[in-house]
Amino acid sequence: MTKIPAARVFAAPFSVSVLAGQDVCAAAGLPVQPGGPRPVLDDHVWEFTGVIGLPRYLARSSQILVFTAIINPRWWNVAKEFIFARLAPDHPAVRELPHAYRTPVLIATVHGRLAKLTGWLNWLTEQGVESLSEVTQQHCDAYLELRKKVRDKHGVVIRDSSPGYRMDMVAVIQELAYYTELFSTDAYTPGFRPWGQRTAYSVAGVVKHAGNKTPPLRDEVFQPLVAAALYVVEVLGPHVIDLHRQLQDMVSDPPGRHSGRHWNAELPRAIARHAEEGEPFDIALDHVVAERLADGWSPDDPLLRANLITLAHETGRRAFHLRWLPALRSQLEHAVAAVGLERRWARRAAPVARADGRGDVPWALPLNTYEARAHISRARTACVIALAALTGMRMSELTELPLDCRLTPEQRGEGRVRYRLKSKIVKGRGLGGQWDEWVTIKEAYDTAGVAAALADPVRQSGHLFKKFTFFTPYDAFLSWVNGPEGRRLGLAPIPEEPVNLRMLRRTLAVEMAHRPGGLLAAKIHLKHISVVTTEGYAKARELHQTGEKSQVASSGRESDGLQRYYEAAS
Repeated sequence: MTKIPAARVFAAPFSVSVLAGQDVCAAAGLPVQPGGPRPVLDDHVWEFTGVIGLPRYLARSSQILVFTAIINPRWWNVAKEFIFARLAPDHPAVRELPHAYRTPVLIATVHGRLAKLTGWLNWLTEQGVESLSEVTQQHCDAYLELRKKVRDKHGVVIRDSSPGYRMDMVAVIQELAYYTELFSTDAYTPGFRPWGQRTAYSVAGVVKHAGNKTPPLRDEVFQPLVAAALYVVEVLGPHVIDLHRQLQDMVSDPPGRHSGRHWNAELPRAIARHAEEGEPFDIALDHVVAERLADGWSPDDPLLRANLITLAHETGRRAFHLRWLPALRSQLEHAVAAVGLERRWARRAAPVARADGRGDVPWALPLNTYEARAHISRARTACVIALAALTGMRMSELTELPLDCRLTPEQRGEGRVRYRLKSKIVKGRGLGGQWDEWVTIKEAYDTAGVAAALADPVRQSGHLFKKFTFFTPYDAFLSWVNGPEGRRLGLAPIPEEPVNLRMLRRTLAVEMAHRPGGLLAAKIHLKHISVVTTEGYAKARELHQTGEKSQVASSGRESDGLQRYYEAAS
């Protein structure tokens, strides 16, 4: 297969679109903050980063639509008009189309649609197709067959693609046929609909499942996972918070801002302070030492293992530039010879009880600055795991948790306290989401407090967590628990099986719904619109067999169920 260069120019008739000059945000009813970008249809890049109310989990790259990635310029307007129509179905030029969709979609949705549309159109270009009027069912079948496999950049098959991916891809190919009358530069042959009357669902081979297809976690995974997360939060949390504050104090100024100060004044003062106070310099990681040796450093260099980045951080700088080293070397070598090199943090760590009850151990072994920041990152991951497991929040709801998410506890009687967290529900609530409250247990409430203390006030913009992906932090947490540090702290190993936030949410749903009166409690707690959705989460067949569907949760049952769930987890 020969790829046609992107520079190829197609001689094709271009006509003026009926949507030319349209303000996309205005047509779609998307509010934009003052001074924010407002794309118009004629722009080749649509930037929605100024739209008010976008969910925090949405990556910046997903807020920008780039149409020039399509090789054939003739199809740029096709893509723009198609995306416009999905965003603004009430526009006069769109709502008159007999087969057009009537419900607006989200920016995240059209970003995914454009990515799949770009793949389809560029594949047609590679096949020598210069007009959509040339597309036949044979082209559609061939492209579907190609996309049934996921390939690496060298074209080697890695695995089968998911049915969901294939369904979205088929849907995009079919949807172009619904907007034929709107397109100004090219379109399918009138009356042509890929795969005829078959739905994208059936074409992609999606198998219908009764209930929710996300499996709950096995007890053998769930119990040690949540126990480890709660151990980090409850036992190590106070010490990690103190470490976090020390690191913040070390960098008194935001990185990169020096208020007119110069390195050749600040760094010598920082070196002199180490010598005067007898404080050893931080030690570099092994991979940094290896890189220095590869760059020609002598194995006998007294500064080979010195962590120069930490020294820069002490003056509020993000990095240490090696061009500074010649001017500082003499002073730095004398200071290192006088006070030495050691891991800077947790040198005299306080003892904590091991998770297995077998005595006390230091809460951490000595850490250099990189390892200290990794410890803080692990603690934040533990907070995410604990909150997801104990509240059932979706990722979108976790990322919307504000720093003041903990509402004042309510005394509901002798020994009964109701703890609540506030966040936004994003799914199904339209642009901007909707504020709501989660009744939870003290352990989740306290976890939110630890997360707030560990939050970065600059990077996290007043929220508990910055935008995150779960898989990489989880893998790091898993490796730590199952590694030497986890064994030293007495943590039970966690089986290396797939874990995601949806599985934690599903586990909570099953546990709550299968208790007396738990189905309605789970429906309320998980913020489902319909109890039917909750049945799907909670194995509806088993609920019918046990008669749980007919029971109604009593006052306070939701938090009681959570408490029993927590006791089972720990």
